[in-house]
Order: sequence, then C-alpha cells, then structure tokens
Amino acid sequence: MSNTITSLASTLTQSVDAVQKGIVETQTQLASGNATLNAAETGVVSRMTAQVAGYGSVTKNLTDAGSAIDVAQSALTSISTIMSQLQGLATQASSAGFASTDRDSLNLTFQNLTNQIQQLVTSASVNGANLLNTDFGLQVTTGIDGTPDSQTQVNATNVGELVTALKQLLITGMQITDQTFAATNLTTPVSTIVGSAIGTVAGAVNNSTVTAPIVTFPAAGLKAGDSYSITINTPSPVTITLAVTSDMTAAQLATAFSAYISSGTATTYGNFTGTSPATTTSVSGSALTLTATGATSASTATFTNPASSQTQTITLPTTSMAQGNSLTIGNLTFTAGPGPGTTAAGISPSQVSAAFANYINNGVQPDPSIGTFTTTTSAVAQVQTITFRDLAIGDSFSAGGLTFTATATTTAAQLSTAFLAKIGNSDSLSQYGTWSGSKVGGLGAAVSAGGSTTSIAWSYSAAGGQLTNLLTTGTTSTGLASYTLSGQSAVAVPSTITKIGMNANTGTKITGGSAYGVSATVTSSNTFSLTTIDPLTTGSDPGGIALLSQNSNTTTRNTLTFTNTNLLAGTANLFPGDSVTINGLTFTASQTTTPQQVLDAFKNVINSGDTDNLYGSFANTDVNGGSLTGKVSEFTNYFTAIDLGNNVLAIDNKPGNTSTTPPTIAWNTQNAAIANANKATQVITGQIDTVSTAQASLAAATAGIQAQLNNATNIKNGMQKTIDAIANIDPTALQANLQQLNTQQSVDYYLVSQMNTAAAAILSIFR
Repeated sequence: MSNTITSLASTLTQSVDAVQKGIVETQTQLASGNATLNAAETGVVSRMTAQVAGYGSVTKNLTDAGSAIDVAQSALTSISTIMSQLQGLATQASSAGFASTDRDSLNLTFQNLTNQIQQLVTSASVNGANLLNTDFGLQVTTGIDGTPDSQTQVNATNVGELVTALKQLLITGMQITDQTFAATNLTTPVSTIVGSAIGTVAGAVNNSTVTAPIVTFPAAGLKAGDSYSITINTPSPVTITLAVTSDMTAAQLATAFSAYISSGTATTYGNFTGTSPATTTSVSGSALTLTATGATSASTATFTNPASSQTQTITLPTTSMAQGNSLTIGNLTFTAGPGPGTTAAGISPSQVSAAFANYINNGVQPDPSIGTFTTTTSAVAQVQTITFRDLAIGDSFSAGGLTFTATATTTAAQLSTAFLAKIGNSDSLSQYGTWSGSKVGGLGAAVSAGGSTTSIAWSYSAAGGQLTNLLTTGTTSTGLASYTLSGQSAVAVPSTITKIGMNANTGTKITGGSAYGVSATVTSSNTFSLTTIDPLTTGSDPGGIALLSQNSNTTTRNTLTFTNTNLLAGTANLFPGDSVTINGLTFTASQTTTPQQVLDAFKNVINSGDTDNLYGSFANTDVNGGSLTGKVSEFTNYFTAIDLGNNVLAIDNKPGNTSTTPPTIAWNTQNAAIANANKATQVITGQIDTVSTAQASLAAATAGIQAQLNNATNIKNGMQKTIDAIANIDPTALQANLQQLNTQQSVDYYLVSQMNTAAAAILSIFR
C-alpha cells in the first residue's frame, strides 16, 4: 500500500511540474511575441533569414538597374528626336541653290543640337551608372548563389562615340577669316657677351720662402681630359705638364707631381711631359712644396681646368624675336614661336630670358607659342681600346671588373672573342676558361676595335658628362685593365681613350634640368646670366653663342584662318571644283583637300613661287588681268608666309612693303558644302538606326529585369512567410492552451489534496 501511494504521489508531482513549465513557456511566448524554437527550427530560421537578406539585395540591384535603363531610355528618346532634326538640317543644306550664309546659319544650329545630345548623354546617369557613355554596360546580380547563372548583363550603347562622330560633321563649306596686326621692327643683331675668359689661369703659388714656392691644386681636382702644368723657374726653367686620363683629387695631383718632379715616376692617372729636375719636394694634403735649390719667387703654375666655372651675360636686343628667329648657346637652340594668339608682336626679350632660365634650371619647355628648345649634340660617351695577349693555363686577364682565368691555352683572338661575348651577355661562358667578378657600373657595349681580332673598343657614359676612366691602366682598383701570368705579379695593360660627343669637358652640354655645372639667372628685362664650365664665344661654332634673325623688319602681319568661323568642332575641306582666292591668286582643288593642304599650297607659292601642287592648280583671276607668273612674283616680292599652326597662315610684309591693307580673299566651296551635307545625312541616318536598335535592346532589358525582379520578390516573400510560420506565435491558440493548462493545474492540485486526505485516513486506521 505504501508503494502504491508513493508511486501515485510521484506521478502527480511530475504532472504538476509539467503543467507549471507549460504555463511559464506559454506566458513567456505571449509576452515576447516570439515562439520558443528548438535547435533544428533555429537553424532553419537562421539560414532562411540570410537568404531573405540576399534576395533583398538582389531586388535593390534590379530596381537600380531598372532606374538606369529608364533614364537611358528617356535620354535615347530625346536623342532620337534631335537626330531627326539634324537629319532634316543636313538634307536642307544639301540643296545646290542654298545660299552660303543661310547654310552657315544651319550649321550653327546643327552644332548646337549636337551639344544638346552630348548634354543628354552626360546627364543620363543613376548612381554613377550610365548606359550611354560606355562600352561595358551593367552586370546585375539576379541570384544569391554566386554562379554565372545569377548574373545578368545589360548591354550599353556608347552614344558618346556617336556624339564624337557628329561633331566631325559639317553642313557648310570651308571659309577664311582674315586679320591684320601692326608689328614692331624685329631686326635682331647678334648678341653681345660679357663674361670672364677661361683657359690658362694662374695657379695658386705662394712664395713662403725664396727657395720653397708652394703650389695649391684646385680643390675640385681634375677630370679626365684636363691638363695641369707647372713651370719651375730654376736657373734653367723647367715646365712639367700632366695630361689627366682619369679623374684626380687635389691630393692625388700633389702626390703625382711630387713623385715625378723628384724622381721621374709616372702615374696611372695620366701622362707627364717635360724633364724631371730631380729636386726635393714635399706634400701636405693638396699643397706641393718645391724645395729645389735656386727656385725663385718667379716660379709659376698654370692649368687648364674646365671645372672652373664662368659667368657670362647674354645681352638680347631690346626688340622682340620674330617667329623662326633662333638663339643657340652651346648645344641648346631656342627657336621663337609665333607669339601668344595670332599677334605679330614677336617674343619679347623678357620672355626669351625667362624661357632659357626655366629650361636650363628645371628642364621645362615653354608654351609652343613662345618657342621650342632643341639640343644638337649626342650623348656623352667614352670608348677605350684594350688589346689582349695570349694566355697559358692558369694565366688571367682582367678589365672592367671582369677576370678571365685560362683553363686551356688561349690566343689573344680567342680571349677578345670571350670578352666580347661576356660583355654582351653576362651569362656567357667560354670553353677556354672561367669568369669571376662583375662588370663595373656605367660600362656599356663593346665591339671589335677597327676590325682587329685581338682588340676591343669598350664604351661607357655618365650623367652630366662627368667621366671616370674605369679602365685606366694599373692594378690597384676595381675595373683596371691588367694581366697576370701564373706565379707572377699583375702587369698593367695600356688603354687608348677616345671621347665621343659634347660634354662638360669638351664643350658646353646644356640639357634642361640635367646639365652638370650649368645654371641660368634672369638679370634684367633683356639679359640673363649663364654660369658654365666651358668657354662660350660669340659666333655660330659649337659651344658658342649665336642669335639668328630670319624674319627681320616685319612691319605688318595678315593672318588667314582656313576653317569655318561657325565651326565648334570638326574640319572643313575643299572638294573638287572648290576654290580659294587671295589677292587674285586662285587655288582650285582637283580632289578633296584639307585646310592644312590649302595653307601649305599658298605658303609654298608665297615663299618659293612653287605653283605645282598635288591637290589642285593655281591661276591668276585678278580683275586687272595678267599672267600667273606675274601674280606669283607679286607675292614672292612683297610677302613672307609663316604657318602659325591650327590652320592659321601669317602673311608678313617684306621690307619695303609698308601696306597695311589685308589681302582680298574670296572662296567658292559650294561643292564642299553639298558633299559635307550629303555625308552628314548618310552618317546621321546610320546613327538613327543605331539609336533605334539601342532603344529596342533597352526595352527588352527592361522586360527581363522586371521579370527577374518579380521572381526575386516572390521568392523573398515566400521565404519570409515560412520564417514567420516557424518563429512567430499564434496568440489565440496560446491563450486557449494556457487556459487548458490552468484547468489541468487545478485538477492536479485537487488530486494531490485528495491523495493526502486518503493517505491520512489510512494511516489513522493502521494506528
């Protein structure tokens, strides 16, 4: 009996707990509005929620794409309307009886409409997406699986290219505008130069004692190609000269001279001439003390040292430089431009000075209307000739940082061939020996020297013309040429040095922004100073200064512009039968002729009397009559023609021609106008078809995008409903369930009470 009561009590207790738990869960769900999910349900909701977010992005992409298509479609509709107007204008202008002034007015309207199309193209953009000015279109994400199938391409129509083509169209012929300008006298004499001479300069010789003059060498040392001489005025004067073949410091100069003066010892840096007096010397840094008995204070030292700079003042004329005038300094030539705009005032001295200073110091070319700088010398290079010798096994030969060690008997020709191959290709090997070392920086190509089989010519270069002898004979530094016989000391190999090109040691090399030791400063309105390391002399020789006046005494400039005055873009042409007349000289085109070709034809006639032309023929159509030859002579005697660029021809009066009357100009471009208008009609017709095709393509794209948008929206909404069904509560059902649980709880409490009463009665009986 006791077990039965215990079992019943346990069952009732469990029922009470379960009901209580159900009541709590139901009340919690009612309070939060969310269903209580198990692990499986939570996983489903999380996965589907992410998919809903993905389809949300898809629908936004599709909506944005639809907006971009709508904007592009609207713009194309407007563009199509405008192009129909353009087609009508071109058709109207193609009439042979249309007056040229009316056609010009139509052309202006034509160009304005073209600009409207360009504005429509530019503004047809949504969030940076523009389907009318690109070749790539839009790629729209229509799914969430990341596969190519979930990407849709919306094709674009590059109407921007159509606009470019439209802007090249004309519905009028070529016209010419003319202007006349007064000009200053452009006579330009050769400039004067004020500056220090350079060449033999007194060295620093201090007579501290009568018998011990001191020579102090240049602090900058000497470069290869320089020379330095010392004359010792003993009772029998002796002059010793060192021709430097490799850069030397001041201390090295002092040591070298000391050794030669005292014992006749040569130096690896150059070649001495003059007899050694075998007198005592001493060296302290860059100072050489001569202690020769009998040496007097009259002892002198002279040197030629291009590293000593000079400052020269270039004085320009106070008048301007005409177009074509040039100023040459060393290897640098400035050629004057036409001047800003179409003015004939020339290039002022201050503009010339500023242009030189900016180019020399900064390497910046001036505006082409001011002028242009050109250089006329080749890059600096040095070639050294090395002659090889036969090698036995174990012998070696070194040059330029490369060392060849023979593993077999090697002839001089074979060694030369091996070096040529190695210099040209660092990976090259030889069957006669092995390589070590690496080529010294700056060394370049090598070739057989003068066809020799045993000598090579090896070149190298350095910026700014500062050359160092990388192959100087000797054995004490990397790169020197020498050979070593097995078991013996290294032996120096003589090397002939030849310099090629103009550089700081052989002539002024002024290359904008990179010249060594060259600078310029504007000093006044018509002068600028030039600091160089080479002598500059007046004249036209290399390294000198020359100012050339090609167009002097110009008093009047007439400019003719071969184009269309109403033209916003594009280029007009002459067609067969069209003509241009200047002062009775008529050019009639025999084939399609560009404005530049017409300009060149007149320029050639005016400057050289040449009437032969591939594109047409000349005739004298002057109302006063006369021959073509006479009319051409009239031009060549009184005018000079200059091409100012941009289809502008300047006709300058020659000296003695003081007329300021502009040339009389006439033209007949009826054929060109009709041809241009017909061409425009054809092009526009094709472009209208292109726009129509683009509209159809975008309409199809709109339908496709809308269908995909509907599909994505439906999928998204369906998933959301599934999520809501799992995760959301049904309040009515929960309230009913809560009521049932409360009822069950009351029943359970009643049964517990009855069980307790029964248990007490039974217990009483037993007692």
